[in-house]
Amino acid sequence: MKNLLKLLILLLVLSCKTDPKPKPAPKPASPKKETPKPVNPDKLKWEKFWGDFTAAVKENDAEKIADMTHFPFKMESLNKRKAMTRDKFIANFSKIYDDKTKETFLNAGPNFAEFALKKEKTAKEYNLPLNQKIYGVQVDYKTEENPNPKRRPIAFYFAKENGTYKVYTTRIE
Repeated sequence: MKNLLKLLILLLVLSCKTDPKPKPAPKPASPKKETPKPVNPDKLKWEKFWGDFTAAVKENDAEKIADMTHFPFKMESLNKRKAMTRDKFIANFSKIYDDKTKETFLNAGPNFAEFALKKEKTAKEYNLPLNQKIYGVQVDYKTEENPNPKRRPIAFYFAKENGTYKVYTTRIE
């Protein structure tokens, strides 16, 4: 029993003995570096186009918007298609880009509905390219003050032509 007590005291003393070399403090954990998301070059092209386009809308610059438009520019209304040349487009600019249309574009961000047409028949019907990303925005004339406007909503579609986005066509819904 005496030997057991001596052994326990010895273990206690040895366990309380301090180490002459202090252990270094653990290094703080380095913050995890987030891997940057890959940049989508097509999305960057769209955002650049949208910035340039809305600047031209804000300036009411028919020539600049015509430069950003696919010709012949087609407006479709109740199965009637009007194909416009550049000159006719500029002459009708204020009718196409009325105050409500400009307001809609200026208040929208570059995040519109994105889709691609997979059926050739639908692409022809909408006058849009097949199997290509298309952005669309709708101008709605309905307001609280005017719940039944004379003008129907107009959808504007944007698609790439030779690697550059363009206003491609409109369709009155």
